[in-house]
Amino acid sequence: MISDKFWSSRISTVRENTLPSMHNILVETGRWDLMKLRVKPGSIPHHFWDSDIAKFLEALCYSLKYINRDDPIHDTFVGWINEATDMIINAQQPDGYINSYFTVVEPDKKFTNIVEMHELYCAGHLLEAAIAHFQTFKDSRLLDSLCKYMDLICTKFGPEDGKIHGYPGHPEIEYALARLLEIKWSNKYFDLLNYFIEQRGYNGGEFLDQQAWDRGVDPTKYIPRDPGGAGWWPEPRSYWYYQSESLIRETLEVKGHSVRQVYLLAGVQKLAAMKNDEGLKNSVNRLWRDMVDKKFYIHGGIGSVWEWEGFGEPYDLRWDCYSETCASISILFLGKTMLESGLNSEVCSVMERALFNNVLGGVSLDGKAYYYDQPITGTGGKTRQTWFTCCCCPPNVARLFNSLENYVITYFREKNMITVNLFIGGEFVDKDYKLNIISDYPHTGNIVLKPMTSKELAIAIVAPRDPFVVTGCDYVLKDNYIIFPSKVWTESDNIEITFEQEVRIISPASEVTTNAGCLAIEYGPFVYALEQSSIGSDKTELDTLTLPKQAKFEKRWTSLEGCSFWSLETVMGGVKCNLVPYFVTGNKNPGEDFRIWIKEDSCM
Repeated sequence: MISDKFWSSRISTVRENTLPSMHNILVETGRWDLMKLRVKPGSIPHHFWDSDIAKFLEALCYSLKYINRDDPIHDTFVGWINEATDMIINAQQPDGYINSYFTVVEPDKKFTNIVEMHELYCAGHLLEAAIAHFQTFKDSRLLDSLCKYMDLICTKFGPEDGKIHGYPGHPEIEYALARLLEIKWSNKYFDLLNYFIEQRGYNGGEFLDQQAWDRGVDPTKYIPRDPGGAGWWPEPRSYWYYQSESLIRETLEVKGHSVRQVYLLAGVQKLAAMKNDEGLKNSVNRLWRDMVDKKFYIHGGIGSVWEWEGFGEPYDLRWDCYSETCASISILFLGKTMLESGLNSEVCSVMERALFNNVLGGVSLDGKAYYYDQPITGTGGKTRQTWFTCCCCPPNVARLFNSLENYVITYFREKNMITVNLFIGGEFVDKDYKLNIISDYPHTGNIVLKPMTSKELAIAIVAPRDPFVVTGCDYVLKDNYIIFPSKVWTESDNIEITFEQEVRIISPASEVTTNAGCLAIEYGPFVYALEQSSIGSDKTELDTLTLPKQAKFEKRWTSLEGCSFWSLETVMGGVKCNLVPYFVTGNKNPGEDFRIWIKEDSCM
């Protein structure tokens, strides 16, 4: 459970503001009614609505650990949980099928357009909600219903004659099945997971061709379009959009829709660990390298191209990028699974960058408005919105924040080791240990570990990027981890790690031409941005300011909407300027311009 000077307030805001406002919108827009298999007058049902309900339910379940039973919001949340649970169970058809859209709107089209219609995506999110419900209440009703649905899907998909020889257009169910297998093993669920991953991209995506022909569409001429008529693909058969132009074992680079790509990799990594399959592990590592080295933004975003909400060419890091909030959240999912296979400080660093910048920036400080996409620069009056027609990001943020403890540490039971992946405070308990982490990060570089164990355990914590001092225990530094030797830890053990955080002036990679001639500022885990209103002159425009590479900064303790952080004051061109963490932009003055990459003053 998280107990942290910075993160506790963010989680509290989601609990107190985000989830109640989200419930209101789910009801107002008709999503709640559709899950009851009825259409609210005036609403237009959509095929991915079940996933919104599922992620909301998952977030509610995770949030209860932070709420005292005598708090009125506890009974409110439990009431919503019970209602949502009953809605899903009652929506189940006799054969096990659960999907409100197809049951109510297009009952004759079930499993006919797997690629575009999000049936299996919704099934995956419903399964993850059921897992969260089971873990919270030890009540298997919802999980049993979802297992019945998975049983049906097992009869529909696979290599056998008479089954659909295909896979979901939007990966998600793969990761959900892997999570299910961790609490309830079944060979048929494993076989389904394995089939979805190994079949994807078979014969250049022939399944997508067949799905098109079955719908009476010529795949050589077809381009899917959004309701406004804009195409998702640049040309027909752009199956890389779905990560379906090649088998995962043969894929050389991340392509297409970024959320789909990284959700898929999270499932692949889970499967690779289950099978101890070096080929699949190598595929994940190869695609991770391509993403992090060539397609990863400084603010932790991925996905440079608006048209397909995803990856462009290597080093195409244009400023008017898509950089969807869910895409950065998916990095946390993938990173967590990679860390379950061993220590990797780079994965920790990438997760931290995504979490403290793009993910945090996806929700307003008051928890009531959201970014779907997050360009690297603010122009044109872009503001956070209270909801979207396709509203995957808000409930995704809510479920991540309320389950953040799952990303902070990894316990290797067979290796007798606990690893700390993120400098986030809290109490972490297992039958073998209790670990209290007291963290003042990111405000300062002060971290205290208080472990107690029932057996000998080693403890490893990813090393800070700044020079550090450790007191209270001997250690070795290996692979950028501080490792404390195995022992039985007692109440008297107290490890302190301290480091002085320095402002970092970042020069761009030479391959990224968009950033040429510019500099960026970082402090702690945060990337900083300069907003128009933070320039100490009404006559100075953002684009005219230049930043010397030897610039000096003064830290200013700042609070806004209940969130406290360091702002950085400096002088550019004789004008006093105040930079704030990227995630803070657009809160004080919604819609104002900001810059992360600032022109370098080459004369100094």
